[in-house]
Amino acid sequence: MKFSVIQENLVKGLQIVNRIATTRATLPVLGNIMLMTDQGRLKLVTTDLELAIDTYVGAKVEIEGAITIPARTFSEFVTNNNDTTIDFSLKDTVLTATSRHYTASIMGIDALEFPTVPPINQEKPITLNATLLKEAINQTVFATTLDETRPVLNGVALFLEPTGIKLVATDSYRLAEKKMNQPTGYSESTMVIIPARTLLELNRLITDDSAEVKLFIDKHQVMFVCGESHLVSRLIEGNFPAYENLIPKDLTTTATVNRQEFIASLKMASLFSRDSAYNVTFTVSEKDITLKALSAQIGASTSQVVAAITGSPVTIAFNARFILDVLQVLTTDAVQFKLQPPEESHWFPGIIQSTQDETYQYVIMPLRTEG
Repeated sequence: MKFSVIQENLVKGLQIVNRIATTRATLPVLGNIMLMTDQGRLKLVTTDLELAIDTYVGAKVEIEGAITIPARTFSEFVTNNNDTTIDFSLKDTVLTATSRHYTASIMGIDALEFPTVPPINQEKPITLNATLLKEAINQTVFATTLDETRPVLNGVALFLEPTGIKLVATDSYRLAEKKMNQPTGYSESTMVIIPARTLLELNRLITDDSAEVKLFIDKHQVMFVCGESHLVSRLIEGNFPAYENLIPKDLTTTATVNRQEFIASLKMASLFSRDSAYNVTFTVSEKDITLKALSAQIGASTSQVVAAITGSPVTIAFNARFILDVLQVLTTDAVQFKLQPPEESHWFPGIIQSTQDETYQYVIMPLRTEG
């Protein structure tokens, strides 16, 4: 194996794949990056058995070959090397790197020990707008849970309909739903659950220069193709909750507020509600929303946000951090906070939406209330 590569291009490739390699795995080879030549290019591959990512870097290849190299050592050597071009040659399992000012020999592991990524069916690709997909991921993935006892909630449900796509995430306390009105080519409805971590890695692949992302779905796997990079992930098996029945209909009170002003008040209230699970009471009156937070250790906080109100007054409590989460991924100046006065001690969830985007809604469950 012998090849030359431009240092800047190699750094960019390593930034894409390096995060997946882990030194904490039981298999030492999972802490390595696979380097392999492929039709005059250098292919970089990492995997942790659940997720695999590869990308291509332009190279001048003299002798074909493959080797796995410790990811951290290799990445740090390349990143700290300020020479324009680096030449690599392999003898047995030792990769020698030579540039104008530096020479290094790095011990590797035979490429045959690197786990093989199972092939995925590529017969029915779905082409997605990269910008819209990135927005959809940003607006849903944060609502997943880290609780491993409920694995189906560790991911985002992707619903494929003949006329469009939905991304849905929930941790049972809040729910985010984003619709993408884009034909899929599917004649029947299909649902898969994609791990949240996979979608976060995909978001790092999508750059301002990305025009499209190709999606391939198999029985147990999903693959995203973005530019020169491929991201393959196992799907989460299980049944996603029948969430549609949890979304309240015809909420009678709507408060339209400036998003940034709402964020500022919520951040202040959060300071005084940390020791009460960020429990903040919201009182919607005729012209504003009053936020009250109380801490036995710190004190209390009250603030008002001017709002355009329709409907009846409401007093209800929510987790302030959960509301902050959604406000920080929306982009419009104004948002709508939809509520319903309680009926016979029954408290209704609230809904937060953008005033300019009917494809997104965020449902949040209430906490205890104060009169």
